[in-house]
Amino acid sequence: MELGDLSSYLALVVSLFALGISRKFNTRQKKFMENQELLNKSLLRQVDAETRERRQAEVSANLVRLDRSTYRFKIFNKGKAPARHVRVELLEGEELVVRSDLDGKFPLEVMQVHQGVDVIASVHMNSPNKMKVRLLWEDDSSSTNERVVVVTL
Repeated sequence: MELGDLSSYLALVVSLFALGISRKFNTRQKKFMENQELLNKSLLRQVDAETRERRQAEVSANLVRLDRSTYRFKIFNKGKAPARHVRVELLEGEELVVRSDLDGKFPLEVMQVHQGVDVIASVHMNSPNKMKVRLLWEDDSSSTNERVVVVTL
């Protein structure tokens, strides 16, 4: 074996070593790019969800006891956007609400964030224990939002 052959073998070993290192680097780089892409998609989903949440109103209802015998049926917006054209449909237990007070206040044109509307509730011994209502409203995210709420005494 001559000196020229030895240097050729040495060059071959060095180039194979460099090839191995390059492949390992490329594999890591590919994994990094895939992780970066997953992270970007996750961040985009999070930003979209936050944007959607900022545009949504969340209308709900509850029966609130003020003192020993006084109750109010409270409809409120706990979302992050105003609710428009808020309507209330009584499905069960409508005896618990003074209908004239409800009809005088709803439909409500705009319910701002954290705003609530109190309706006089009529609770007595023979009152049902629960009331089921459908709340309908519009907001910046949709023109047909609906929630069915069951409130109990």
